[in-house]
Amino acid sequence: MQAGHLHTAKIDALMHDEKKESPAVTESLRGYQSEVEQLLEIASRKYDEVRFCFFSDHGMCTVENVVDLMPAVAELDLEYGVDYVGIYDSTMMRFWFLRDGSEAKIRAALPDCDHGRWVTDDQHRSYGTYWPDGRFGDAVYALEPGVLLNPSHMGNVPLDGMHGYRPDHEDSYSSLIANFEPETPVERITDFYTLMREMATWAQSADAQRRLCCDACRRRTRGGRHHGAGRVVVPHALCPTGSPFCAIGLGRDGDRRSRDEQASTRARLSHGGRLHHCDRPASPGCDRRRPRDAISLLLSLSGPQRGIAQTARQEGG
Repeated sequence: MQAGHLHTAKIDALMHDEKKESPAVTESLRGYQSEVEQLLEIASRKYDEVRFCFFSDHGMCTVENVVDLMPAVAELDLEYGVDYVGIYDSTMMRFWFLRDGSEAKIRAALPDCDHGRWVTDDQHRSYGTYWPDGRFGDAVYALEPGVLLNPSHMGNVPLDGMHGYRPDHEDSYSSLIANFEPETPVERITDFYTLMREMATWAQSADAQRRLCCDACRRRTRGGRHHGAGRVVVPHALCPTGSPFCAIGLGRDGDRRSRDEQASTRARLSHGGRLHHCDRPASPGCDRRRPRDAISLLLSLSGPQRGIAQTARQEGG
């Protein structure tokens, strides 16, 4: 196995129902921490190097106020589907204006105020949500963090926690915890995709190098020669590990050596605590370590933001 990815939305559902401040959320995060520790312990026994990364796709904001804004639009002398189309999410109202005059009336019915405001083009550009063709709405009325639109097209039952507010609010922050320094600069949530590709490529590259070493060491080549106690060795140019001579497990007659003999040789010729992955020892003069068994493990959770995950990690040890 080169890489593994597990995604769960369990804690997301919990924080919608229990609020992010609930002790149940901290308890759930500690449960994940315990399971991750067990997973990494098992992986470290099997693999030489384990890269682990945890990230979440969004944060969660505690709902402080519930507003019903649909009547403000429905009561206008406009016909849905003829003059305009509206999609009402839990945290925003998106509009497409189909006839002249409809935009002005709807904007007047939903003025900027304490519970919401219209998103400007400059804000859209900074958020990365600006589309000149209006594919996601000609205009968006966004509610302030902590304000929930209900009823909406998402349902009629108000929740205690909600996400989907403007990305620069602290409750919108996601989490990223890793046991290595990623080469990928992670500045926004869309960078997680590139990070996942980096981890998968790293694990695949390590596995390919290991396989190449094994294949090279197992081949009898024209350049092979007898060395030491009748072992056939592969010249440096043919061994991707960089070893001057990589001993393979063949005797003079071409038969594989016994397990005891191989174990004895590995014990005598181990180099820097590292043997070639194919279980054939490097020669005493080898100045390079073998390719390492490696795996990338990803855990992604919907919900926990940076502050919560950090607190639980510290409190849980």
